[in-house]
Amino acid sequence: MHRLARLLAPTSIAVVGGRQAELAMQQCLALGFEGELWPVHPTRSELAGHATAPSIAELPGSPDAALVAVNRHETIEVVAALAAIGAGAAVCYASGFAEVGGVGIDLQTDLVAAAGPMPVLGPNCYGTVAATVGAALWPDQQGLRRCRRGVAFVTQSGNIALNLTMQSRRMPISHVLTVGNQADVGIEECIEALVGDPSVSAIGLHMEALGDVPRFEAVCRRASEADVPVVVLKTGSSTLGARIAVSHTSSMVGDATAYRVLFERLGVRQVESIPELLDTLAVLDRLGGIPGRRLVSMSCSGGEASVVADRAESIDLDFPAFDEGHGARIAGTLSELVSVSNPLDYHTFIWGDPGRLRATFTAVMDGPLDAAMLVLDFPSAGLDDSGWWPTLGAFAEASRATGVPGVVVASMAENLPPEVEAATDEAGMVAIRGIGEALRALEASAWWGSRRTRSPLLAVEPFDRDGLRTLYEVEAGGLLEAAGVPVPRGFVVPAVDAVAACGSLAGRVVVKAIGAA
Repeated sequence: MHRLARLLAPTSIAVVGGRQAELAMQQCLALGFEGELWPVHPTRSELAGHATAPSIAELPGSPDAALVAVNRHETIEVVAALAAIGAGAAVCYASGFAEVGGVGIDLQTDLVAAAGPMPVLGPNCYGTVAATVGAALWPDQQGLRRCRRGVAFVTQSGNIALNLTMQSRRMPISHVLTVGNQADVGIEECIEALVGDPSVSAIGLHMEALGDVPRFEAVCRRASEADVPVVVLKTGSSTLGARIAVSHTSSMVGDATAYRVLFERLGVRQVESIPELLDTLAVLDRLGGIPGRRLVSMSCSGGEASVVADRAESIDLDFPAFDEGHGARIAGTLSELVSVSNPLDYHTFIWGDPGRLRATFTAVMDGPLDAAMLVLDFPSAGLDDSGWWPTLGAFAEASRATGVPGVVVASMAENLPPEVEAATDEAGMVAIRGIGEALRALEASAWWGSRRTRSPLLAVEPFDRDGLRTLYEVEAGGLLEAAGVPVPRGFVVPAVDAVAACGSLAGRVVVKAIGAA
């Protein structure tokens, strides 16, 4: 059993503190948590309708997970008491640890020592929610609904995590974990635990920095082998962002280019915004990795078809032209005034006619395609939308008939109302707000699908152990030269001096980087 297994699916939860602890209990009750809830408070007799224990030692058993919502000094004492009774994990809400420097660094060291082998999430973290069992070690409101399987999020930001729970897409979220300062449990261990959980379809990360790159490499290999996509929003790439990250969670963010190369090598999809993170995961949760990059787009407007074509120019997707036979079958379902192309503007001659719409969409999708887009913007609330529903229904029927995954796309986010997203979800399709957003998400799905055919990643084991270390190239070259092996002349200089150094070397010069600063 993984070290975090009890935290991810607890059957008993202890909450320690006052207002924040009571809020966490209320969230558990709202989510329908069916396990035991044990509040701890030295003076109050009850929290959220449950009788309290005055101390950890007087709990009726060893909780699978505990939320510790007291000040930083008391947090250390409570964690020690939880460890003494064999608790499964402690989530530490208090701030004022390593992120503030000085004495906070010492307090964080003491916290980890007090926990012993018991996992500690945080400190300076907002908590966790496991929607699969209704467990919310979460001292605030949150927007998750119970689900059997879905996307899991791991983030260093409590507020970003809170906002993610409020997303209104039809994307199920199985878990949200905030790691704060990562004093003990880091992002890498969270991924490791989630990859082994069958209720997790994909993993979304918001991170400022990694604490253990070799372990991150290992868990990402496991995710790839288990066909669990990992998508990351990495912050701190700017100078200002890096400074904020240090004060936020004491994270040293590292070089943005080095991270980008690392993610690419490991098959981790990097995105640039929170909406892109959500859209990408929504498509991966529903479709997984589509087998190729061949797409078709359909709309009743040439303007929308042109927008799709233009946006697709900069995205690694193909909108192949229909071959002669395929084009003829499509043309046979449309007016002679319609020009058949991909993206397809099918015009409004068949608008509101379910049979003709179904015939056209089926003819279009009955070909060598990996996914199909329908651009469809519904009218505002209160207006007559009866003419739009037949189009959505016909697209769903065509997707089922051909087996081609369907993606419903509104060119404007406000034109995709909740009832349309719900109907799309029930039909086994996915709805995305925005043409560019949909194309990027489908590109990510195709990218993930293509990686499944590649050879497994080989582990790069660190050699800096047992008195051994990896030599820089210039050091290895010196040893070879001393042994009589001819090597090119060279030396190491700071990047700012590279141009001047080249002038001292005759002939052609090669510049190489020996590490990421």
